[in-house]
Amino acid sequence: MLNRLNNLKNLLTENIGLKLLAVVFAVILWLVVVNIDDPEKTMTFTTNVTVENENVITDMGKSYEIINDSNTTTFRVSAKRSVIEKLNGSDFKAVANMENIEMRDDGTAVVPLDITCPGYGNKVTVERKNKNLEVAIEDLRSNQFKIVAETSGTPQEGCAVGELTVSPDVLTVSGPTSVISKIAKVTATIDVEGMFSDITDKVVPVLYDANGNILDTSKVTFDVDTVKVTAEILSVKEVPISCEVSGKLDDGYQQVSVEVDPEKISLMGTAETLNNITMITIPKEALDISGAKETLTKEIDISTYLPKGVSLVDSSQAKVKVKVVIEQTESKAFNIPVGNIKVFNLSSDYSIEYQSDTIPVTLMGYTSDLEKLKASDITVSIDAGNVETGTNTLPLTLNLGGVYELYGEPTVTINVVSKKTTE
Repeated sequence: MLNRLNNLKNLLTENIGLKLLAVVFAVILWLVVVNIDDPEKTMTFTTNVTVENENVITDMGKSYEIINDSNTTTFRVSAKRSVIEKLNGSDFKAVANMENIEMRDDGTAVVPLDITCPGYGNKVTVERKNKNLEVAIEDLRSNQFKIVAETSGTPQEGCAVGELTVSPDVLTVSGPTSVISKIAKVTATIDVEGMFSDITDKVVPVLYDANGNILDTSKVTFDVDTVKVTAEILSVKEVPISCEVSGKLDDGYQQVSVEVDPEKISLMGTAETLNNITMITIPKEALDISGAKETLTKEIDISTYLPKGVSLVDSSQAKVKVKVVIEQTESKAFNIPVGNIKVFNLSSDYSIEYQSDTIPVTLMGYTSDLEKLKASDITVSIDAGNVETGTNTLPLTLNLGGVYELYGEPTVTINVVSKKTTE
């Protein structure tokens, strides 16, 4: 047993330098083999930037906006091939801590990025040089805006939207000055599609700029998340419009007609109220035609004359045009057939002959009356009570009532023949 121990001791202690050299060489050889089989490799990755401690900016009464697309960052990573080939952008975390913000004189700032690979610790090396989040800094601002209630959709047939109310009706919007200054209108829209009775709903306000474009609200805050909008749903009825006129026309002029455009309007109100309305009348005080010499046209606000509790379905149609057609008397020549001449008081001893088949006359009347009058419709008469044989000229009398008058003193020449002489 003792001999065996001595042999082992001699084996370990003899040529100790050579043995240590062999161990070192083995280690070096192992490292070379490992590096050849799993070498270190460098690759480029891209990941999103996470912002922390944003309150540092808001506590200063300011806001920030990421610029130059620096919300993502690209960086180089070194690691063993066996490690790096397993990685992708989501394995890395890029943090911009606003506590480390560095302000610039031009209103911008940079925040250094801390890029780590939480799942692999010190197995990877990340190049962090000149990796920053770039931001623009501006003042925060709050403004109050009146909320305008609007509707979308169409109520049930025979119904219309009446009064709209919104509560609260004022919205306080806070955010960057550049965004707040763009706000031109705030609306709250309620859907009334198919509705036949009043409806109330909670609505998120929408911001618009001066061009009617919807503004992004991701950078602003509201003092309330939603507002309550109520839409009144009323019955609809279409009724005609009539118009009376006041005043007197001068002699030689007449009122032909009164025309209203549109002839009918659509009203909305409760069914009970609408049932009692058959026509909307514009009173004569609204249109005075005294002394008018030609057709008169006037625009009148019909909403002034609507019964209480009733309104127009379309408020843009409040203005109606009233046209009073006025015409003046004029003259027109006709050739009346002699068959239309009635002879009175002619003695049975006489007969008469006309020198032509027609008699020219000129009538005075209003344009519209003269336009529809034909020569064959005109009848005149002569009084032959004092005629003598031979040529006689007699005055004509018009037999068309008071609408027309004979112009001048028209006459007709006839030849009177004695029946006894003829026989």
